[in-house]
Amino acid sequence: MPKLQESIEQLAYLLKQYYLSLKVLCDIPENENISIQQSPQQNNNQLAAPTLNTLGINNSLLKEKYALTNYRQVFKSTLPTFSFTTNNSYTLYNQEFKLFDGKWFKGSSIGFKLSMPLPSASSISNKSKAKFDYEIAKKTTEQETIKANLTKEQLNV
Repeated sequence: MPKLQESIEQLAYLLKQYYLSLKVLCDIPENENISIQQSPQQNNNQLAAPTLNTLGINNSLLKEKYALTNYRQVFKSTLPTFSFTTNNSYTLYNQEFKLFDGKWFKGSSIGFKLSMPLPSASSISNKSKAKFDYEIAKKTTEQETIKANLTKEQLNV
């Protein structure tokens, strides 16, 4: 019985502290009495319906998109590349520079370049890491979606 009496006294003291905090926050003088007439159950009907928290989902989707872009970039860096260049120019070979009297020689060139990167340990590990990061990002997005749906369902109860 003494524990019950002590618990009641603690609750009464806590209630006084809450009223005092409310007075301070609302700029009500301390010696003025206030009482709350409306029960919390009446207030619950006016609450807005919970919505899905899309912030975490959107964040995970952006991270997944970033990981996919990184994976594509790393994958494409291991592919062979083919380059094509052309050059067309005129050159004047003369002791004295004469713009209109000299003999100009036409020069043209065409170039092809094929680059085939050899697989190395670092390129293979970078590709594997990028793929692994993308898979983790996909799973994180799924987890965030499930978590947001569960939170919404719990708040609806």
